Amino acid sequence: MLSREEVEQLIDQKLAPLQEEIAMLKAQLGKVDLLAIDHRNMRQALTRIETAQESLKLDFERQEKRLIRFEEQTNRQFAALKADTEKLTEQVSGLKVDTSVLKEQMALVISMLRRVLPSD
Repeated sequence: MLSREEVEQLIDQKLAPLQEEIAMLKAQLGKVDLLAIDHRNMRQALTRIETAQESLKLDFERQEKRLIRFEEQTNRQFAALKADTEKLTEQVSGLKVDTSVLKEQMALVISMLRRVLPSD
């Protein structure tokens, strides 16, 4: 029969590799936990990135709509300015014609006055 010390030594010898294996498994479990945490953090970061991307997309679409409205408004204003310019051009042409007629009439009046009035 084995003594108590020998039995304890045998138990310790059998337990030592098991304790080492338990320590190794705990270390691996810690790594798995870290990987799970990293995975969760990456998932959260990806969700934040996707949310930011969607927000930027919506902002871009709003800016694009604003730009289109601004462009349409600018085009309408240019068209109105062009129409006003054409009207002014017609009015100036009409004034030129009126001025030419007035010049002719003034020349006629002056020539008639020269005939009627005695020369100095």
